[in-house]
Amino acid sequence: MADAYRALAWHNGVMADMAFANGGGIRSSIEAGEPTYGDVISVQPFNNQLCYVETLDQNILDALEMSVRNLPEASGGFQQVAGLSFTARTDLPSPVQLENGVFAGIEGERRVRNAQVDGQPLDAARRY
Repeated sequence: MADAYRALAWHNGVMADMAFANGGGIRSSIEAGEPTYGDVISVQPFNNQLCYVETLDQNILDALEMSVRNLPEASGGFQQVAGLSFTARTDLPSPVQLENGVFAGIEGERRVRNAQVDGQPLDAARRY
């Protein structure tokens, strides 16, 4: 899903640096071959819309931390990504702090490591 989103995400003639797809929103698989409209609707039945966001590396890292906070348990909140790679230390407790179920910050050692965009480390001076 994330690869498909990224392939469609062009802005001012440039493909998006990365794409995210919420794992819990992907509801089925599509078998090899020519997909049908029904196949697509079964995978994404919620009328989701592709949107563009310009952001800094810290926001990306925070989103990834939120994504892996329940690992190694399965979670629909795990983000499927394209153009982006990272590792997660599941031996560390999640540092994610929530307020009323919403991300409120990080306290402690981050689980997300080695985040890279197209093989290059995230750059704090760049907008993605």
